[in-house]
Amino acid sequence: MSTLAKPSLLKRVVSILERHAPLAFAGSWDNVGLIIEAPHETLDFLPPRPVSANATHECILLTNDLTLPVVREAAALGASVIVAYHPALFGKTRRLTTQDDRQRIALTCAALGISVYCPHTAWDSCEGGINDWLASIVGRASSQPTSVRPISQFTGAAAAAALEAGQPNAGEGRIVTFAEPVALSSIADALKAGLKLEYLRCVLPDQATPVAAGQQTVSQLAICAGSGASVLAAAGPGVDGWLTGEMGHHEALSAAARGVSVLLCEHSNSERGYLTDVMQPLLKEKLQSDQVSVVVSQVDRDPIQLL
Repeated sequence: MSTLAKPSLLKRVVSILERHAPLAFAGSWDNVGLIIEAPHETLDFLPPRPVSANATHECILLTNDLTLPVVREAAALGASVIVAYHPALFGKTRRLTTQDDRQRIALTCAALGISVYCPHTAWDSCEGGINDWLASIVGRASSQPTSVRPISQFTGAAAAAALEAGQPNAGEGRIVTFAEPVALSSIADALKAGLKLEYLRCVLPDQATPVAAGQQTVSQLAICAGSGASVLAAAGPGVDGWLTGEMGHHEALSAAARGVSVLLCEHSNSERGYLTDVMQPLLKEKLQSDQVSVVVSQVDRDPIQLL
């Protein structure tokens, strides 16, 4: 039998997420927040939201990317809210048709009564966000304490929001400073274990005498999840290592010319584990309800695979 999802669940999730990462933290170019609000939440003349007969709890589904397989998964779980890290819609939208893959997904979610919240770069920059999470994994490569600071501090409205939120260390990217130089291979091993990956790609710095990856060391590592070359480039002198998901060919050449070692783990692989390690337990703790399931997608994956 179909039942109406509690209107308060979406509001509670949005409130929790915006306290964790105020939307003012997001890049000015980004599209963040409540991207799709299911009309079943506000229009009482609509029929009840369709819910799977097997659903016994309200459900929130967490995913890095919102794809049709993820929407099917959400429908099977009876989820009324999807938290998708990457924006479900981006750029100008003049019409909504099923011919465009992004619009088709948005229309399907609305028809199923599923609302979608997308935090993207707000999660990158907040304290306890994705870049801090990556910094904590990198820190396992050293037995000595590390210090962590933003690459770029906020200014203007974002700085005011950080002060109001009690997050003085919010900002773009992170720089991890090791107490003593750490082998690049040790950082790579910590990342592979923490991100559950079999491989990373690397860029080695240009040197008169090339040094093998196993012998390269890093004293300061700049971090930016996703495609972070533009943020990492602002890290300044003294930083001899970069960590991001992906970068272009010429960006890699530029890093090598600057004498920087780079670790690449593919775009969404630098982000996805945050859902399980941080966001799922945070939502469970804040919601404090045994009637709400918080589930991490089992079908979401990085689109780039190995043959």
